[in-house]
Amino acid sequence: MEHNPFTALLLISALALIMPIFFIMAGTDLNLWALRKIRLRGDALILCLHWDGETVVPHADHVLELGDRLGLIGSPQALEQAEALLLAG
Repeated sequence: MEHNPFTALLLISALALIMPIFFIMAGTDLNLWALRKIRLRGDALILCLHWDGETVVPHADHVLELGDRLGLIGSPQALEQAEALLLAG
């Protein structure tokens, strides 16, 4: 099966209205972390990354910087846990 990044970006655009977005802000320990180090619980997934004026499908080696925005998808409970983790750092 071939993966098409354009198809993924269309899906992300369609979900943008219902997907919670989390900002990487000053005061969080997540600044300069690689995505692979973030352990989300339950079925929460990082679906997209708004970075440098673009929306991309992130890879595990992306290093978060202040101002990056993560789009997550998952059950309400998993998203609440992800929010607590991401905001607390």
